[in-house]
Amino acid sequence: KVQHSGHVVYISAVLADQPSRSAPALLAVNEEGKTQVVKGGKKTELTEEQIKSMQVPKKEQALHPLEKDYVMAADTYVDLMFAAKKRCEEKKKDCGKGKKVPEIMFLAAATYYERGQYPLAIERMEKVYNFQEDNKVAEIAVKTLIDIYARHRDWPKIEEWARKMLARKNRLVLDKKDLRKYVAVAVAEQAVDLAKRTPPDWDGAHAKYDTILREFRTEEPEMAAISLYNKAGLYSLQKDDKKAIETYERVVKEFPKSKIAPEAMFNIGVTYESQTAFKDAADAFLNMAKFRDNADAAQALINAGQILTALQDYKAAAAAYDKFQTVAGNLKGDDENTQRLKGLVADAEMEKAHVFDKMGADGLKQANAVYANIAAKFAGRPDLQIESLGRRVEGLRTENAAKNRKDLIKAADEAVKKYNDPKAANGRAPFFVAQSMFYKSEYDFDDFQALTLKDVKKMTGLLPMLQKKAEALKKAEASYLKVSDQVAAGGGKAWAAASMFRVGLLYFNFKEDLFNAPIPPQIQNNDELMSAYRAEIEKIAMPIEAQSESALRNAINVAHNLGVYNKWSKEAGEYAAKVNPEAFPTVEKDPNLPKATTAVSANKPTDAATSAAFVTTVRRGKFTVSFKPKTAEEKKTDKPKAKDNGKPAAPAM
Repeated sequence: KVQHSGHVVYISAVLADQPSRSAPALLAVNEEGKTQVVKGGKKTELTEEQIKSMQVPKKEQALHPLEKDYVMAADTYVDLMFAAKKRCEEKKKDCGKGKKVPEIMFLAAATYYERGQYPLAIERMEKVYNFQEDNKVAEIAVKTLIDIYARHRDWPKIEEWARKMLARKNRLVLDKKDLRKYVAVAVAEQAVDLAKRTPPDWDGAHAKYDTILREFRTEEPEMAAISLYNKAGLYSLQKDDKKAIETYERVVKEFPKSKIAPEAMFNIGVTYESQTAFKDAADAFLNMAKFRDNADAAQALINAGQILTALQDYKAAAAAYDKFQTVAGNLKGDDENTQRLKGLVADAEMEKAHVFDKMGADGLKQANAVYANIAAKFAGRPDLQIESLGRRVEGLRTENAAKNRKDLIKAADEAVKKYNDPKAANGRAPFFVAQSMFYKSEYDFDDFQALTLKDVKKMTGLLPMLQKKAEALKKAEASYLKVSDQVAAGGGKAWAAASMFRVGLLYFNFKEDLFNAPIPPQIQNNDELMSAYRAEIEKIAMPIEAQSESALRNAINVAHNLGVYNKWSKEAGEYAAKVNPEAFPTVEKDPNLPKATTAVSANKPTDAATSAAFVTTVRRGKFTVSFKPKTAEEKKTDKPKAKDNGKPAAPAM
């Protein structure tokens, strides 16, 4: 199957039953000087390349002097034998002469054939047949005629000779099935030629395909199916999408077991998609799930999932990705496309999880379950396992941070462990391992926040609480710094900005907790003690406030150096302005400052949520099928294809 000029070409190797020889070579001269038919082995079909080479006319060459002598003698002898044959028919004289005419004339014709002098070869091949039709050599001559006409794309002549041989009851060499294929090829190519005219003869082209459909429906259903498929392609080129869809549907209904049926169903979806009838397109693609072990069916289910996601029919999209995994898992073969589709099974499971993510709170539980499945099942894709773990960590945090603490930490640790795999550096794994580490660090932040001076009821409890908060701060700070180190070694710049902001916020909140600490009840009635208490608190808070400003400044610098402008870098600037408004003017006060956008969240990767490798597998359909390959000469005159705009491109007719 090859693509050219907007046509998909299906090649039935029907032009010969001897793949290693040209037709004239089937007749040879043995050691005793007698001509004989060379017997082939098991009948085989020609390869695509062999048929292509047969269709290139040979360069015309002059005959060798000895060849000229032979041809002249052969012509003279055969003319005499034709005269004798006529006398026999008319006067019953000179009968029985000329038994060697077919062999002698065939060798003369073959001489011209090999030298590329086709008109002279045709004239003599016809003489071979006309002298004695019921002769093996005569049938080989017919086969050679078909070969010559194929080289010159004279499809009416091929049809004429093939039908003439089919009309004969007794054939010695030519097989009925091959002859019927010759007819189908010739009629189909006449249809293509009619469609290429200026202006196109659409009615004539349709009539030719109708001929094949009528004559071959029972004995050659695959040819009939291809012809009906081609009629749909013609309607598409005529911009009659309604008839195109109806005709593609006929292919699926009337020839459900044909090889072309999945392609017809696929094109129904593509046609609906070109009309922006996306729901109908998705339904057509989903219907292809019934074609098991079919690459087009697997591809169609990818298309369906993408369309349904765009339509926000998330449950149906998830179901489409499930069906894709089933069909792709059943694919057989080692061709590039099949292997590509089988390799997308893990990606499809990830797309399903993304779909559940888009459902918000309603899909959170399902998304987490799918992420857990990816992490456990697809050991060969550590990049996706880390992404699934990272997304599951986020989901667990969003769902119920306190309740899911143990599971979240376990998933985060597993992501870090899997990141040691050399394959894990692919894709978005660096981003999600940093995300996992960040959300694990958030528990240390929570523990720090839970310790507050508001809980100090007695003076004796102040120092122990300060020590606990200092220890909790250092633990959280160390955890966030590990995230930053991870980003420096891999990726996930947003999480470096987030972690550095959190470090600054740790010191800021510590400072705020100190300044807002309540006066212990036992000294509230003693102004001197209250003043001393506040002085002591301020003494402790001042260096922490300075450290807060330094940490927030560092967070801003990290964000700027990494080119990260998200909610974390924005908040770093806002908190720094609270600590020192003069040193950190806000955007409102200084419009020349870069504006941090709130549209970008550090909780999402900056690349699209859908894998680029997965998205690019969505393809358009093929619309017109021919029965033969393009010639070498046609290749030279091919024009570049027009850019795909979602609508089938018209062939260069």
